[in-house]
Amino acid sequence: MKQFLTWFSLCCLCCALVVQAGAQATYGSLTGTVFDSSGAAIAQANIVVTADATNLSSKMKTSADGIFTVPNLTPGTYTVSASSPGFSVEVAKNAVVSVQQTTRVDLVLKPGSVETQVT
Repeated sequence: MKQFLTWFSLCCLCCALVVQAGAQATYGSLTGTVFDSSGAAIAQANIVVTADATNLSSKMKTSADGIFTVPNLTPGTYTVSASSPGFSVEVAKNAVVSVQQTTRVDLVLKPGSVETQVT
């Protein structure tokens, strides 16, 4: 019986370590708000987040409050662009995503159709 309890305790310890190791996050996220030049949030703006290293993109729209969030991103450098009808495209480069961190990228869209890049 003593040998069984020792074995059982060892198995429980190993399971706890495996669960703990699996719970460690290896991703980060991006979040931000899209505004117009007067400071009003832009709902349903088109957002494209592109990993600079792989050129893979994620596309989404902002919420009714102009907010976007992109979870589970591999750490690295990203380019974020926002567009909406009647506004210029705004591009933010060099958004660095780190493990277990949320990087904030707010964008301001100006009236018109000329692309603006922020570095």
